[in-house]
Parts: sequence; C-alpha cells; structure tokens
Amino acid sequence: MRQAQGTVVPRSQPDDIHLVEGRTEMVSTKKITRRTFLRTSAFAGTAGVLAACAVPVAAPAGDGAAAPMMEDVTLRMVTHYGSPVRREFTTRVKDIFEATHPGVTVEVEVAPDIDVRWQTEVAAKTLPVMLWDANLFCEMAAQGVFLPLDDRLPMQTPPVDMDDYNVPTGAECMVWHEGQQIAMPWINGAPLLYYNVDMFEEAGIERPSDDWTWDDFVDVTKELTRDTDGDGEIDQWGYMQSTRWDEHFAQWIFANGGEIVSEDRLHTPLDTPEAAGAIEFLYDLRFTHKVWPLAEQMEALQALGIGSLFNGGRVAMTYGGTGGVGGFNRSVTDFTYDILHFPKSPATGQRALWTFMQNFAGPIWSEHPDLDADLAIALGGPSSQRWAGRTKIQVPIYTPAVEEDYATKPPENIRVVPEMFAEPGVQHLPIFNGKTEWLQTVFGGELTKAFIGEASLADAITSAVAEGDRILARQ
Repeated sequence: MRQAQGTVVPRSQPDDIHLVEGRTEMVSTKKITRRTFLRTSAFAGTAGVLAACAVPVAAPAGDGAAAPMMEDVTLRMVTHYGSPVRREFTTRVKDIFEATHPGVTVEVEVAPDIDVRWQTEVAAKTLPVMLWDANLFCEMAAQGVFLPLDDRLPMQTPPVDMDDYNVPTGAECMVWHEGQQIAMPWINGAPLLYYNVDMFEEAGIERPSDDWTWDDFVDVTKELTRDTDGDGEIDQWGYMQSTRWDEHFAQWIFANGGEIVSEDRLHTPLDTPEAAGAIEFLYDLRFTHKVWPLAEQMEALQALGIGSLFNGGRVAMTYGGTGGVGGFNRSVTDFTYDILHFPKSPATGQRALWTFMQNFAGPIWSEHPDLDADLAIALGGPSSQRWAGRTKIQVPIYTPAVEEDYATKPPENIRVVPEMFAEPGVQHLPIFNGKTEWLQTVFGGELTKAFIGEASLADAITSAVAEGDRILARQ
C-alpha cells in the first residue's frame, strides 16, 4: 500500500534480515581513530559547560566493582529492536550498570515507532540514551543535541581507548561533531548470502568459489529449484530476498556500477543501464528463471505454517544481514547452513559491499549527564562489543571483538565477514533528508509493484524514478 506523503512507517523486519541505512560517502576500511579525527577538527567548548553543571557522580566501576551509593536516579534507554537476543543484550548491560552504580535504575523501552520517537523526544527535550541508526542521527548531531563523552571515556574501568574502534571512513558524523565525541559506536552491519549446505550436497553442487559470477549464480539457483515430491509443482527454490528497502537492491546495483541516488541528492538514477540492469537481473530470477518463489507461492507456504522459507528448508539461498549469523546459529536446527561471498557482476567483474553503523548517545540536556554518558559508553564499550561478537548479533566496531569473538565458527566460513570488510570500495548507503519517505515510495512502493506482478518492470522503474525525484525536489 502506498503511504501518504510524510507518513513514517517503522522498520520491523526480524533481526536475521534487518539491514539499516548507513552513511553516504564511499568508505574504506582504513581505521579512523579519535586522535586522527581530532587533528583535523575544531574543538568545541560544550564539554566545559556540561562539566560545570553536571551532577557529581563517582567514576564508573568495572563489572566486579561497586560505586559509592548515591541518591536514587532513574535513567531511560530506548531501542527499536525487541528480539530475544537484543533484549538479552540490553538486560545484561542494565544489570551490570545498576550493580556498579548503586542507587541507579535503568528503564529499558522497546519502541517499534522509533523513527517518530526520535523526533518527538528531541522536540520535547525528553530524549533518553538511545540506539541510533545513521539516517537521523547525523542530522540531529548537526543541531547539537548530543552529550559529549570525551571527559568520561578515561574514567571508565578500564579506560576506553577509541583507537581500538574501527570507525569506517565516512561514518565520522556518527561518532564526532566539531571535534568532540558525541556517541559510542556499537556495530557495523552488511549484507550476507546464506545457503543451505545440505541442499547443495544433495544436488551435488560444490561450494561456489569466491570469484563466482552472476551467471554462475543463475546456474546454481536453477539446479536447486526443484519439485521434490513429484506432484508437478515446484516446492524448493534456489533463492529469495526482500524488495522492501533500498538495501535489498543496493548490493546488486553497486556491483553493476550503478547508484541508487545521485551525488547531489536530486535524482533517483535507477533508469541508468547499470542500475536498471541489476534490477532486471533480480526480476529475471523471479519471473524468467523462476528460481525465486512468487508472492502467491510464498503466501501459500506461509498459510501452511512455514514462516521462514529458508529456515523451513524450502529455499537454498537467501539474502540476509551480518546480524543473521547469530539468529541462524540459534534457529537453524534441521540442516547445516553457511555463508558465501556475493557473486561478481559480469559487467564490472566486481562485487560490492555496503555497510551501516549504529551507535548509542545521550541528550545534551540530560539531568544526569555523567550517568547518561556512562550508560552510552557501557552500551558500546569493550565488554558489550565482545558480547555482541560472541552472540553474533552484529559485527562489532571494537577491533579485538571482531577477530577474537565474531569471526569464530559456526558457521564454517565465518571468515567471509572480515574478508568482506577488508575489500576495497566499501560504501555506506546514502543519507539525506526525506530518505524514509523516498525509500518507502521508490523501493517498497513502485519497484515492488513489478516484483509482485502488479506492473511491468519498465513501468515500475519509470515510476520509481519519477516519484523518487519528486520527493528529492522537496528537500
């Protein structure tokens, strides 16, 4: 259904496929440290003002130590993820923080309408410590609404060294503003290609090489699309993915040399040969090669109680996110799964990787600035990063946690993830004002019409470009 102009619909995909927006610019895997960034940034004076009016609080203690008792204080923390493993994460941090800060209670709230909450809480100056995606955070950061963390970092036990955090080039606004650190980076996310190892082995298909191409991908998906019970109807498919967001198309479009929005943010160039060619490749998977179940086939299977076609053993490969590793480790019990590098575009000989970053930040107008700063740091600190790595809910930004925690089996080829982040040409998804309406209209609206059979591909691309440009013109 088309959304009314200006309507915000919260992202509500499950953690195993949820991928969110990141930064705009091309990024590399070169490490940007706090020292490097501060050498090229002007230092603002907000921290001194806050220090003068801050509530005196003892230095935060480590996991096994206790801070002096203080007057009862309640802090709020809001996140937009409500899955069991995410709740386990926030509960863990809450319990440790309360144990090491006697007299402090942390109230955790899951807000599915986070896109609305961010804006209303800022307007009302009631913003709590929150988990942020890039789209709105950088816009809010420019308005000076976030609490500087610099003075609190060395007061942690042990002190937090930002040189241990691999913040991608291009994501600086997610961490620093005018020379001050205003947020604690938490995780990087990226797309992954998951596959059912048992299906491959039963079909006699070897694990594809890292250099396989889109043509190889089509051949493999055809071999894996089958009528397994002999009733004349296909009941196993080679591939499936969502078409709801820009992220579901970006991997293919970028690899083919295209873009999803122009550099000046005034045009939606999905009708270029590069972008349209990638979209057509995906369209053909579903309607020409028939290796991706049609919408009505998916609905029929879901009516039988098969909620996840990949977990249910009906799809051999699926497009997901790096956070899906932890989810699949817990939920896939009837077969062995693993991950693959995405195939390379035959037009460019390249594959592409986009990434995003999430962070935690507190409000500039906090009644308890030191405590809110400490909570934000605890949520993104080394201990929390290592927990995120061990549970594989996402890729940590704390470098030791990537190699020592996340990049451990299972699955067998988990090394694919750090290899992807090490490849050249990594880029964040674009960020710009009005993007929520733009992506819902362009991808979840106009392009999806083609993928559910309500419009021809040519008409859908034409409409997506026109509607996208109309929205961009208002910004």
